[in-house]
Amino acid sequence: MVFISATRLHLRTRLYIPLFLWHTFLIQRQMRKKPGFLGGKLLADANRVYWTLTVWEEAAAMKHLRDAGAHKRAMSYLQKWVDESSVVHWYQDSPEIPSFAEVHQRMLEDGHFSRLKNPSDKHNRRDIPAPVSTRSALALQPYQEGQSRSRKCNIRIDRDRALL
Repeated sequence: MVFISATRLHLRTRLYIPLFLWHTFLIQRQMRKKPGFLGGKLLADANRVYWTLTVWEEAAAMKHLRDAGAHKRAMSYLQKWVDESSVVHWYQDSPEIPSFAEVHQRMLEDGHFSRLKNPSDKHNRRDIPAPVSTRSALALQPYQEGQSRSRKCNIRIDRDRALL
């Protein structure tokens, strides 16, 4: 059994995109080195919506990432940056990375909504639109020993999508 963690965030304004992407880069770098991380995807969707999907050997490994380093620092900005925030977790037999269609369905059925200072109407209605396009999802892979320095960080930012 592996542990799946998925999040959906909506940035309140375009002004937060540069800092959000910088923190996403730092978290991705932290995550790739974390024992127990098996893989995942990041999706910059339309209208400043960002999805994360990660696969872990166990829930404790994901919680260790969440509660330390770059991820913990970024979480302190959540209240300021987002007006929609939801998360869903589940276990599955296969370490295969689920589709965003499955993530969306599970988010609708079992997702939890964060308490926010400035929630949008969608957040208050518990409305979670499906991802518009998953073609630009970025694959995340654990760091492999012996990997060249230039390949240690594999996040790529599609400028056209990032500014949505």
